[in-house]
Amino acid sequence: MIALALLCFPLLYLPGLLLSWALGAAARPADPLERHYERIAIGALFNGWLALTLAELALFSIWLHAALLLLACAALLFVAWRQRTLPRLRILHRSSFVVRRLSLDLWLFTALLAVAFTLTARPFQVLRGVMDAGTYTNSGLAIAQTGAIVQHDALMAQLASDAASPDPTIAEPAAQALSNFFSGQSDMRFIATKLRASGFFVLEGEAAQGRVVPQGLHLLPAWIALLASIGGPLLGLWAPGLLGVLSCWSVGMLGRRLAGRWVGALAFLLLALNGVQVWFSRYSTAETSMQFLLFAGLYFFAKMTATGNSQTPVSGDMALSPQHSVLSTQSSALIAGLAIGQIALTRLDFFLLGGPLVPVAAYLLYIAISRRWRRMHTIFALGLALMLAQASL
Repeated sequence: MIALALLCFPLLYLPGLLLSWALGAAARPADPLERHYERIAIGALFNGWLALTLAELALFSIWLHAALLLLACAALLFVAWRQRTLPRLRILHRSSFVVRRLSLDLWLFTALLAVAFTLTARPFQVLRGVMDAGTYTNSGLAIAQTGAIVQHDALMAQLASDAASPDPTIAEPAAQALSNFFSGQSDMRFIATKLRASGFFVLEGEAAQGRVVPQGLHLLPAWIALLASIGGPLLGLWAPGLLGVLSCWSVGMLGRRLAGRWVGALAFLLLALNGVQVWFSRYSTAETSMQFLLFAGLYFFAKMTATGNSQTPVSGDMALSPQHSVLSTQSSALIAGLAIGQIALTRLDFFLLGGPLVPVAAYLLYIAISRRWRRMHTIFALGLALMLAQASL
């Protein structure tokens, strides 16, 4: 699993690395831990969104995904070259005190990442059954195989076609087989009245097309499809584990930014050791994907408000000025909006009363009414709106 997980590293790291180069921040002194976290978080946001978008268009394949990823990376590299912001090798003169403190943070969080990875490295192999985990897994593996979220069942289409035959010797057995083929649902409660299997819906009148629609939102299945295309079904099953590790890291980085190194490290450790966290990191459901998006969004939101208000952000126990940040305030605002907005592509909870949409909308309304609205809020709202627009399609 370690070897398979290492295959994901370039996928996650390159987009954020090249974005930081294009923004011209990589050659300036910055907190290394924040720099590496932000690059990986940005890479995860981009790759998950790209895989889902391709699957929605019935175009997903690992080769097309890789080609578009390389194209985006090449564009960022070109921007960095044109702006002459590519990093140059040089010796940074820092006091041994600063180097020692930064190294402690790097070693500390690296050790915590190793703990989180060890606890989630062996996923539960839930492939069948009526539980959500089996539906997510089969949806993801089907996307990896066919390139689309909506599946086509040739046998179901053939039975529906035969059931409409004018020849009763063909139509009657086909109709009987078709009735045995489906599980039924009440049309008073469900839009789809037939089930090809638990969690896989067939709308009325679409049996002849062989059209089967998996239940739920599909960002996690897109992640499963992406990883399964890289390293096979076992790596695909580790998608919740990868997102669980990133969730723990995001919580640690948020705590570190708000209250210092030891608060962040303790939050990271306690979450990584939590039994519920370990369970859902090994179980193919969307809890860890929502968790990562929420806390990554909160991290970038905290960074946006700190630098946007000209405050000195907390990083470890050291004060780092805003100009040493990898991303500008506006970039942090956009990424925060995109991260929180992607929850709408992951779980329906986003739109419920207790979900993130209500407090986010209340916050933006308060900022507007109190006349504190600034450009960073516009960019944050734009990133959020883009993801909500995609979720509504």
